[in-house]
Amino acid sequence: MVRDSQHAINLVPDKVFPNKATYKMAYKEKKELEKKMQELFNICYIIPNISTCVILVLLTLKNNYSWCMCVDSRVIDKIIIK
Repeated sequence: MVRDSQHAINLVPDKVFPNKATYKMAYKEKKELEKKMQELFNICYIIPNISTCVILVLLTLKNNYSWCMCVDSRVIDKIIIK
């Protein structure tokens, strides 16, 4: 799928992509995350990534006992030219 507009993120030269291990999560959480990702993919809010960079995603439990998906972008923020 190609979107109408493409974008690029400028990175600090000679920096290595932060490829960290994924967060450990319970089977139930993993299934919920997969369900949320599929929903976002189905409405074209996200697209498959061809980059080698890994951005960590995790679920947190909200006060109403529903799940909230959080993206941990701290590692990529360190190498982005601002």
